[in-house]
Amino acid sequence: MRPFFFDVDGTLINSEDGIINSLIYAQERLGRPIPPIDTLKLFIGPPLADSYRDILHYSPAEVQQGIKFYREKYKAGAMFEGEVYPGIPEVLQKLKENGQKLFIATSKPHNFALQVLDHFQLSGYFDAVYGATPENKTKTQVIHAALAHAKQEQTGVMVGDRKFDMIGATYNGLIGVGVSYGFGSRAELADAGADFIIDAPEELLALFD
Repeated sequence: MRPFFFDVDGTLINSEDGIINSLIYAQERLGRPIPPIDTLKLFIGPPLADSYRDILHYSPAEVQQGIKFYREKYKAGAMFEGEVYPGIPEVLQKLKENGQKLFIATSKPHNFALQVLDHFQLSGYFDAVYGATPENKTKTQVIHAALAHAKQEQTGVMVGDRKFDMIGATYNGLIGVGVSYGFGSRAELADAGADFIIDAPEELLALFD
């Protein structure tokens, strides 16, 4: 049996609107200028604290304040601004019918991941959900935690749209499948060691017949 681990934002759900709106709200509350949209899109995928530090070069205090304001907007409903990518439910259903075990491995805080998956009616496809916790903050750590609870007979697969997913896959001995329809480029995925890159969800099925 081959376990499949899925990222959420940019892989299962196009969550751009909710994330961007939360970032804009946080910038306004901080009294800081709003970066270009292309810069804000870089926040989608990695842990929020890392993005504030590495992209906007905020101090530790500013990082914490930015996260606080971001989550105010996100919890108020922005987390539900988005849509499931076409073809995702059908692919997940087919994998389940084939007897595969499906897991979520996301940098999104664990409680937010549960709420988002419930809202978009995706929870039922997954055997377990693993999100970021104080103990497991990076994507590599989250994947490791998920893998520890997945009984596997064949090499597992990590499906995601950013370099962090592919790096985490390599570190944990998984096959990395990058999706080009999300928020990372094909070049980013290839440079990060993706074993395969697909342009549509249904292409995943053809890789592992």
